Amino acid sequence: MATTTLLTAEDLEQMREDGYRYELIRGVLKQMAPASRNHLIVSGRLISSLNQYLEPNDLGVAGGEGGFYFAEDPDTIFGPDVAVIPVDALPTIPATGYMRFVPPLVAEVVSTSNRPAEIEEKVRIYLAAGVKLVWVVDPTRRTIQVRTPDGADDLLTVADVLTNGGVFPEFRVEVARLFRWLM
Repeated sequence: MATTTLLTAEDLEQMREDGYRYELIRGVLKQMAPASRNHLIVSGRLISSLNQYLEPNDLGVAGGEGGFYFAEDPDTIFGPDVAVIPVDALPTIPATGYMRFVPPLVAEVVSTSNRPAEIEEKVRIYLAAGVKLVWVVDPTRRTIQVRTPDGADDLLTVADVLTNGGVFPEFRVEVARLFRWLM
């Protein structure tokens, strides 16, 4: 019977220099595929739209692919495509290394290399860790699935407006705008 050695965040830190992106799921290493053009467009637009709202209101900052602890022992480290850090949390987070902070809002942009079960597992882990709002953005279908810890599961299309479910009041962006220029 083969045994699997579970890795830790420290093990993952040592791998950062090899040119690949990795995530750690309950101690198991997963190499991530590079982002496609559509993935890059959509995640960039989400980050830009969020920052246009957050920064002028001194509410926080949105960014992508930062490494966050979502569980420990065994470690789960994800780099969400989009994550928001509220301004009051910034001073408590070290400038380097994986962040021991659960963002209130994360988004995952679905890639062709993602299996639905993988995305669903990430959503469950995010919500169990305390994320208040998860957006699953599908550039191929041009939809955004909005998930919350209370079990809400809404599907938005290009006819809808994306809000943030009360995490940051007044944020709004047309879903169609996020998917503009996709082919």
